[in-house]
Amino acid sequence: MRLRDNVALVTGGGRGIGRAVALRFAQEGAQLVLAGRNSTSLAAVEQEIRAHGRDVLAVPCDATNDPAVREMVRQAEARFGRIDILVNNAGRFGTMYRLHEMPDAEWDRTLRANLTSAFYVCRAVLPGMMARERGSIVMMSSISAKQAYAFAAAYSATKAGLLGLTRALAMEYAASGITVNSVPPGYVETPTMRRLQASHPGAQRSFEETTA
Repeated sequence: MRLRDNVALVTGGGRGIGRAVALRFAQEGAQLVLAGRNSTSLAAVEQEIRAHGRDVLAVPCDATNDPAVREMVRQAEARFGRIDILVNNAGRFGTMYRLHEMPDAEWDRTLRANLTSAFYVCRAVLPGMMARERGSIVMMSSISAKQAYAFAAAYSATKAGLLGLTRALAMEYAASGITVNSVPPGYVETPTMRRLQASHPGAQRSFEETTA
C-alpha cells in the first residue's frame, strides 16, 4: 500500500505496459485515471482496478491532441482534486522501415505519439503539481533510446528524445518538489510486440541481438 491516497494518471493505460502499471498501482493503494484511445480496452482495465477496491476514472483520449489532453486532465482533477503521479506511457512502435524508405507520415506519427504526447500531458498536469509543491512524473522510454533498434529510427529517436525531456524537466521542476524519471524497458511481451513479430518474423531476434 505504498501509494495509498495517491492519484495516478497512466496514459496508454488500456493494454500492455500501461495496463500492468495501472494494476500494480491499484495493488499499492492508488486511485487511477486511465487515458487511451481504445474505450473498450480502457473499460476492461477499469473493471480490473475496481476489483481491487480502488476508484478509477477511464477517459478515452488521444494524447497527441492537446485539447483532448487538457479536457482529460480537467476531468481527472474535477473527480479526484489532483494528480500526484503521471506515467507517460502512450506511444507507438510503428512500421519498420530503413530510413531512406520511411514516409514523412510515419516519422510524424511516431514523433507525435511518443514525444509530443508526453509534452502535452506534462504541460497539462504540471501547474497542479507546482501549486501543491509535490508530484512525480515517469516517462516510459525504451532500451532502444540507448542501444538502437535497426529499422526503427523514428522509434529510437523519439524514445531518446524522452530521455532528454526527462532530464530537462527534472532540472526545471526539482525546486517545485516534482521528481521526473524515465524507465527504459527492453523486450516486453505485449500485443504490440506480438503484432510486430507476426509482420516481421526476425524482429525479436534482431531486437535481442541489438540490446544484448
